[in-house]
Amino acid sequence: MKKDLVTNNLKSAEGYVQGFVAERGMTHDGEANHESVARRVGPAGIDIVYVRSGDPGAPVVLLIMGLGMQLIAWPDALIRALTGAGYRVIRFDNRDIGLSQKTNARVPNLALLTIRYRLGMATHADYILRDMVEDARGVLDALDIARCHVIGVSMGGMILQRLALDHPERVRALVLVSTTDGAMILDKDIATIGAPRDYREVSKNMIVESFPAGTQAKLYQPLLERIPTWNGTVIREALTSMSQFQVHGQLTRIQVPTLIMVGVKDDVATPAIAKGIQAQIAGSQVVEFQTGHFMMAEDPDRFRTVLGDFLKGLPPSQ
Repeated sequence: MKKDLVTNNLKSAEGYVQGFVAERGMTHDGEANHESVARRVGPAGIDIVYVRSGDPGAPVVLLIMGLGMQLIAWPDALIRALTGAGYRVIRFDNRDIGLSQKTNARVPNLALLTIRYRLGMATHADYILRDMVEDARGVLDALDIARCHVIGVSMGGMILQRLALDHPERVRALVLVSTTDGAMILDKDIATIGAPRDYREVSKNMIVESFPAGTQAKLYQPLLERIPTWNGTVIREALTSMSQFQVHGQLTRIQVPTLIMVGVKDDVATPAIAKGIQAQIAGSQVVEFQTGHFMMAEDPDRFRTVLGDFLKGLPPSQ
């Protein structure tokens, strides 16, 4: 019998902040994260660092974070709630992020890239989100996980839409958080990130602008503190790939239970986009939050409530 995910370790937004700033390898409760490495994952053959939490025999939930975010960006309270409810939780650092392998993406010709971008011509990203889909599938292969529930935030949601389309046999249920089924534009002059614009200032602006005006700085300060661990070339590559993402019209092929969570104040992954995704996936549901892009920070208790209700409501076969 699954326990109630919601009543297990409920915490306030302050708890989200505390959970996010946990050091690598250790939670605030002193429980080891047991980071491991999946070697030569996927077609690219790269090494991915991951963490497993919970009963090894329990149903698996795979978590994928958004742009620039390490696996420790998932709040400790959420991980404890999921494992307490009877799930095995897998989270990992995407390529080029955190402790996972750096792919040595080439440094592009910025002058040429800028000209192409401003003329509305296609710009090339050294890797695309589809490569990151294969990374996720490779982690599942390495851990011998045939199917699982998947939860993705922002760019992570884009990766998981593609996973559900390309490898539907791997997905039991799909949770899309603050994401889009088309281009996600987080910066209007991507080609200039790194030169002349400092990627750290660009990243700071992206984070702050993702929260509604008037948000207390303590909610996004932990995110800002992680910016020095990011890489300007990687941010530019990922943003370019996100700006070219397009699966609208294809999502009708997804046939698993799907939950879409959206902030009504999110002007990037908007409620209209969320409802457009819902219209394509039969039986899917949209839940709106009175938040911006980072609802896990702004309303963590309700986030766990909504997620818990969805997981508890899945058919036994799921």
